Amino acid sequence: MKTDCKKIVTLPLPLDQAMQLLVESATVATWFGADRAEVEPEKGGRYEIFWQTDGEYDSTGECRIESIDENSLVIQWRGPDKHAHFAGLEKPGSSKVSFHLECDGEVTVLIITHSGLSESPDAEKAIAYYNERWKIWGHNLELVGTIRAKLISAQEIAKKIIRDKDVSIEDLDFVPKPAGGLRKRFDFSDISLNTGELFGDPTVMKNVVDQA
Repeated sequence: MKTDCKKIVTLPLPLDQAMQLLVESATVATWFGADRAEVEPEKGGRYEIFWQTDGEYDSTGECRIESIDENSLVIQWRGPDKHAHFAGLEKPGSSKVSFHLECDGEVTVLIITHSGLSESPDAEKAIAYYNERWKIWGHNLELVGTIRAKLISAQEIAKKIIRDKDVSIEDLDFVPKPAGGLRKRFDFSDISLNTGELFGDPTVMKNVVDQA
């Protein structure tokens, strides 16, 4: 299949942590801006994303993982019916989304390609739509990756404080105050690195971590 869309994303994470952003259901839903996702990280596993519009769910249907290893993920893709219905692209596998990860020092470079769109009678519209969507989804993914990296750093700092200062986890009192007055005590012994479980909103999470 011809590559029709390409997006390069830089994540401040080691390769294994970067891959987790692509296969954790709650995290995938976060950077896709969806209500939920169901991901089974194995060959033939589901990769379905659900958006809710006017009380009804629209999803990517029965998308499946074509292949997966430590540095690549290929999805047999179909777009959500209401948001991205293009002739010839209705079935899973009518187009493919590939994620290829490369380690570059302390960061991971993620190359996203979407192929097969040019085979649709609606090719021009489909390519324009997905170029715009991958721009947005890629930006969200970079934000989520940055937040996760900061959370990992915060966790390591807390462990160092406990180790060096001879204090217990109960002695740490960390209450972030992001915009909107949200207050949530953090238990550094069990920081969730799953972005979907922390606050659900990557913008709120960024405010929390930036003010830590």
